[in-house]
Amino acid sequence: MRIIFKKFRTRMIVGCILAVIALLAVSVVVFINQPSFGRTPRGERLERVMKSPNYRNGGYDTHYAEIGNRFPNIDLAILENGQYDKEWSLIHLMPQYMAQTARDLKAKKVLTVHHSKYALAKHRWDEPLKNAEEMKNKDFLNVLIPEIGEVVTLEK
Repeated sequence: MRIIFKKFRTRMIVGCILAVIALLAVSVVVFINQPSFGRTPRGERLERVMKSPNYRNGGYDTHYAEIGNRFPNIDLAILENGQYDKEWSLIHLMPQYMAQTARDLKAKKVLTVHHSKYALAKHRWDEPLKNAEEMKNKDFLNVLIPEIGEVVTLEK
């Protein structure tokens, strides 16, 4: 009798674990397939987005130069650098525009954010850090690339 009970208990535990995994998998699939997940808005939603005063706030455009001219002594520009995709180029800063954005803002220092935590886009998790390092070396900009937990001093 004990052997039958142990087999039944083991099968119940395995069955419960598999049911939880299946439920999580179905939930993720349903969430990702929502019409608004990772897609450019369309129809009425697109119209509402385009009327917003913050439309295109992350994508590269002339507003960065306007900000740089309006506020000429920017000590630190915190620029998003991650979770980009050409579909999202109007609302996320693409890597090829990061250096130009920093120059347009005339920022003394640049700190990149919005990367290395989780993947929404198709790029590798560490690609944004490589882009920031390239911007620092190739474009000779003062880019801060702190490690997690590192204290960054802005004034010296």
